[in-house]
Amino acid sequence: MEPPKRISLSFSLAEQCFDVTRSIGLLNLSLGMLDSLVRHPQVDQVTLFSNSTFRQLDLPPNVTVLQCEAANGRGLKRIWWDQFGAYRAARQAGHGWLMMPKGFVSFLRPPPVRLAAYVPDTMQDYYDRTYAHLPCSLAARMEGIYLRRSLRAALQYARVIFTCSEFTSSELANLARRWGLTPPPLVAIGTGFAPSLLRSDGKDLSLVVLASPYQHKRTDLALDYLARWQKESGFAGRIDWVGSLPSGCSLPGFPGWKLHSRVPEAEYRDLIARARALVYFTEYEGFGMPPVEAIIAGTCAVYSDIPASREVLSGCGAPFLNQDYPGFVQALNDALATPETRIQEWTATLLDRHNWKKGGDKIVHALRKHNGGVEITGLAGE
Repeated sequence: MEPPKRISLSFSLAEQCFDVTRSIGLLNLSLGMLDSLVRHPQVDQVTLFSNSTFRQLDLPPNVTVLQCEAANGRGLKRIWWDQFGAYRAARQAGHGWLMMPKGFVSFLRPPPVRLAAYVPDTMQDYYDRTYAHLPCSLAARMEGIYLRRSLRAALQYARVIFTCSEFTSSELANLARRWGLTPPPLVAIGTGFAPSLLRSDGKDLSLVVLASPYQHKRTDLALDYLARWQKESGFAGRIDWVGSLPSGCSLPGFPGWKLHSRVPEAEYRDLIARARALVYFTEYEGFGMPPVEAIIAGTCAVYSDIPASREVLSGCGAPFLNQDYPGFVQALNDALATPETRIQEWTATLLDRHNWKKGGDKIVHALRKHNGGVEITGLAGE
């Protein structure tokens, strides 16, 4: 029996870079997805759309790199890339598939090749439904319109859409129905984590709390709960807040509380690994990577109990309900008392569930399954 033909594809990383990305998690996910595909035994040639910020990618010989500087950043150049440049590059590369791991696809033109998009969440729709009453700048409104149209185009034109969780797949299916669309196949591929994050040396007397100016991250609630817990417990250690605080918020003057802005990846990983617990507040996620990363680094995660986290963590770590302060205190105290052997058990569970070997196999299987049909050979007007 003749073996199946190997898949060739273009993969666009050009829209992302560490310095300006709003989501380090999505950037790391894109890099992991890329690595799993370029090394997959059923993937042949890959053309990577990149930019000059990616200088140390370890790529095998089957990868051709095309530098696309217009994609890196914002403004008219970036809009041109989203609407025309990515598809033009895909057509010139000549592969059967284009993978868009950030999910932004053109709504002005149909794709010239088979399109596969990765959609990490439906955050814009969540904000439309939850925070529409809040004041919003013209720029933010325009950006929201742009993102909605890009997502709608992905639902219309993609042969397959990959997501990070079954929860996000269900959210996309519901959104498509509300828009009167029949969605393409929605395949939850998860993400992957490296066991090398594990460490066995001693812990500092510290906590790491992730902060964000975005409403859904509930940094306001984190500040309230941690301040109350600090006063009640008299915690004598360090509390490292990583990220940015919402407008009008500031850290109280407790000794040992420190706010870190964006930190290098290695420094962030070290803070997590040395902490007694990671504290992660949120009310909506497509996946929610930090609690998993913390547990794999040997640190118990204290995290908001929401649908995505219930699916992803599967009982690992210390969940709490956002509206329940006593439950938060119990979760944090449980985390501080969790033995290392228990965290090691959780780590084994999470590494088995979330790895790029399984994710890459799911992607390749879906691309094979949906590889048929008539392929678009050109773009209108060109």
